[in-house]
Amino acid sequence: MNAKKIAVIAVGVVGIFLVSGVLTEPISSLNVSGLFLALLAGFFYALYLYLKRMLKVGYTPLQGLFNTFLFAVPCTLFLGLILRTFTVNPNFVGFSMPNAEQFAILFLFASFSTALPYGSLNHVKPREVSPTTEGMILLLDPVLHNLWAVLILRQYVAPVRYAGVGLILASAAAMLRMKG
Repeated sequence: MNAKKIAVIAVGVVGIFLVSGVLTEPISSLNVSGLFLALLAGFFYALYLYLKRMLKVGYTPLQGLFNTFLFAVPCTLFLGLILRTFTVNPNFVGFSMPNAEQFAILFLFASFSTALPYGSLNHVKPREVSPTTEGMILLLDPVLHNLWAVLILRQYVAPVRYAGVGLILASAAAMLRMKG
């Protein structure tokens, strides 16, 4: 780590805060439990990157992707149990049969926000990309969330969130240009 990398990471983190609304929403309206879950997700991203680098040796990229999903299914069910303590809304914690539009959206999210990025990430050899660069690439996840919010869910995205997207993209591009 050097000063340039720390600065680039800081720009990406500020972008994340802008995209998520943490810097723009009043403190009283922030959902603290949601922030905790986001921090926990960041920890698990870091754990995933570490395990991928240390344990990938004997697996092909598709086996690694399958193992990731094998690990993610029980984690998703566990997350559902945790969410039940905060809400009883069956839209968040219940199982239901999706209609055709919901199934298409679910398929798009699963393909473009999970299988494609993680499948591509599993093809990257640890010696070709530094852990810092790999982590910065994962910051693109919130960018995709905002893209899907606009394109698929037809939601309004505040201009400050676009600025956050720009900061994330700029930091990821800067990190990819740096050596090591």
